[in-house]
Amino acid sequence: MAPVLNSAESASVIEMLFRLGVALLLSLSLALLLAWGWDSSDTVTAQQPATANGPIIQPAPLH
Repeated sequence: MAPVLNSAESASVIEMLFRLGVALLLSLSLALLLAWGWDSSDTVTAQQPATANGPIIQPAPLH
């Protein structure tokens, strides 16, 4: 037989589940934002290859 919860206990269970849902929603939102930011930063560098413009520095001769 299932235990019967009074109104105070059921309210605390509902509040706990609500807070758990909010925490899960915020965590997933942050993960999606970080993944989107990471992905968008990768596409910028992939479209513009890095080039070295300037004189080539020769290493000093060994004595």
